[in-house]
Amino acid sequence: MLRTNIVVLCAMAAIVLAGPIMPVAGVSAWAEAPRAGPADSKGDLSTNGPAAESDESILKGVPDTCILSDGSIDHDVLLARIKQRVGVLERTLSVKFAVAETPHFLVISDTNQATNDLFAQRCELLYGNLCTIFGAAPGDRIWPAKCALFLFRMRTSFDKYAMQVDSMNASANYGYYRCERYGDDRVTAVKILLNTERESASTLLEHFVHEATHAFYDMYKTLGHTPRWLQEGLAEYMTTVNDKTLRAPKVTKAAQRARTQASIGAVFLANKPEDLGAADNCVAMTLVDYLITAGKPKFKKLVDALKEGKTEEAALAAAYGLTLPDLEKRWRIYVVQYLPKQK
Repeated sequence: MLRTNIVVLCAMAAIVLAGPIMPVAGVSAWAEAPRAGPADSKGDLSTNGPAAESDESILKGVPDTCILSDGSIDHDVLLARIKQRVGVLERTLSVKFAVAETPHFLVISDTNQATNDLFAQRCELLYGNLCTIFGAAPGDRIWPAKCALFLFRMRTSFDKYAMQVDSMNASANYGYYRCERYGDDRVTAVKILLNTERESASTLLEHFVHEATHAFYDMYKTLGHTPRWLQEGLAEYMTTVNDKTLRAPKVTKAAQRARTQASIGAVFLANKPEDLGAADNCVAMTLVDYLITAGKPKFKKLVDALKEGKTEEAALAAAYGLTLPDLEKRWRIYVVQYLPKQK
């Protein structure tokens, strides 16, 4: 992962692009989130109407009305549900949120205006770039409704949300992303949460890009099986597309590893994020860099094959005609001889 304390919580398994950054598509103005009325907070006392849902039900549950008769998701109803939660969260966390709606995100924040505006713009730039590498149109729906991005000004609010809504202790984490489910296996909501206290804007964006790339990749097509090095390499690579100043240090670490001639077999064998150290993540990032440079259509073919259930070896052979040892040899030449020549 991005750092040793990163937590990516999702029941699913995380891409990037090297194309030009796409323009932001219509970001709405920031506005105070609508507050729930008395009936929402205390229940409808009328004997004629149905009782209002409890706050806990609104925060943790998805109503049956979100699922259409054919089993598909009513995205408009689901989006309304996500917005309904904002008022409940204001009461629960004792904060006041501002909400911005972009074409693919709902940005929910109690931070300052500059941070709000920055993320409202960057989230759509990221989405457009990811669509390019996946061969998806910007209008394609990758996740249900819109991804909810929460920006918390105070660590205490972030920790309280994690505990009360997601039943987890996040006190050691800068942030996380999670998919909510309806029934056994239907993903109905994707959310990313960041604690912004004492973090610079550049660091926050790096965290966001890493987690959002994971979310996008996980929600692209079917689950399939994806090797850990590819998941983390994609997320790390995307951070360097968003912020080019991050690229040189990561390339340098990878080149140092390549020059030792030591095998990177352990990187290929990693199963969990914690199996990859900081230098390993740099190796994974440059592996992805090489694969994308070798051809975006090939890279998409690789991902599609993995999503369809092919093994790592079969998918790599189908897309590039390579084995893992072949990939390691080409990566070593690429990192040592080619990347240093790039500006």
